[in-house]
Amino acid sequence: MTTKIQVEPPTNLADFGRWLNEWGNSEEHTFTRKEREAYEKAISDAYDHFDRLYPNWPHET
Repeated sequence: MTTKIQVEPPTNLADFGRWLNEWGNSEEHTFTRKEREAYEKAISDAYDHFDRLYPNWPHET
């Protein structure tokens, strides 16, 4: 059974962490290539967004 994960990242920092964790556990889920590409773009856009809003927010590099 495939579990759908929200592709678009949330706009608040607390939910963003949970969203990253859900995607980080993606080995439990099956994704299409298109879903994975959408995730990769969304994650890049989300990091850019939070970098602009919170220049010192804690994230791994």
